[in-house]
Amino acid sequence: MDQARAALEQGDFEGAQRLLEAAATGGANMEDPRLLHLGALLAWAGGDIDEAVSSFERALAAKPVEPRLYVDAGELYADMMNFDDAEDVLRTALEREDLELNKEDRAEVLLLLAQTRLAHLDADPEEALELLDQIDPSLHTDPAWVSVRAAALAGLGRAEEGEGLLAGAVERETDPEAGAELLYQLGLAQRATGKVDAAVESWLALRRRDLAQLEVDADAELEADERDDLQRQLEDVLESLPDPVLKLVATAPIRVERWVSEAMIRGGYDPRSAVIFEGRPSTDDAAAELQGIVLFRDMIVAEIDSDEEIADAIVESLVNELDRFFDIEGLVPGV
Repeated sequence: MDQARAALEQGDFEGAQRLLEAAATGGANMEDPRLLHLGALLAWAGGDIDEAVSSFERALAAKPVEPRLYVDAGELYADMMNFDDAEDVLRTALEREDLELNKEDRAEVLLLLAQTRLAHLDADPEEALELLDQIDPSLHTDPAWVSVRAAALAGLGRAEEGEGLLAGAVERETDPEAGAELLYQLGLAQRATGKVDAAVESWLALRRRDLAQLEVDADAELEADERDDLQRQLEDVLESLPDPVLKLVATAPIRVERWVSEAMIRGGYDPRSAVIFEGRPSTDDAAAELQGIVLFRDMIVAEIDSDEEIADAIVESLVNELDRFFDIEGLVPGV
């Protein structure tokens, strides 16, 4: 079990699957919550969400004592936007005295629950802050804690307070990946407080970090075959949209580039969006005017582990962009 879990954490899905199959061949009880947990993670990684949910449900029904199982199940439900079930699982973990959560386990559960309360249709930023306050103070400099707290503060109309929190965290953070995420969140907070120029500078700094960390040459020309394949995959996703939505985007020209440009960031585009709509977003007074769709190849590559995940990465970014540009919420392409 430990070997399989280690293989999974290292991204060796085939190795983890072989170890799980070996356990079954060796007569292990495959309804053991730990094995169900592993099976759920493998199914999730392989895109079989129904199997992952089924395995988690069976594991949770046995009232396991492994805190990680509750966190992973909560993450899956939240990823599915099933926030009610995510909350139920996480609150159960907090209420179960026999779980004996250590400081880090408890912090992870509380943090994910706070994120869930913010993402819920009936968002409750005040409760999110209360949950974050229950996390041990020694962990209050953690980038994830800072980011979620800033989002909760923004939800309560205290965006400037959150901005200050993020700015301090950016200065302190030494981990490149965590620092980049904090810069992104800082830019969002600065935009929310009307500091557009400061937000642009934060996101330009983020762009420089991302390109350096991922060793991307944003000016390098793409091979024609790869460009055409990515455009085709984007077109396939667009064609899966409901007809009323498809009509809004069907005639827009598509191009594929490596990374969002400095000019685009100065124009207000999200530096972490793998798909952007060019033009004028809808307002209360005017309909949207879509001039083009851009897909960023290297952003997609940075988000995925295999080519099979390209379509899902496009979908996720596309849904966010449809919301931003046309104010279309809750869309699920292909459904």
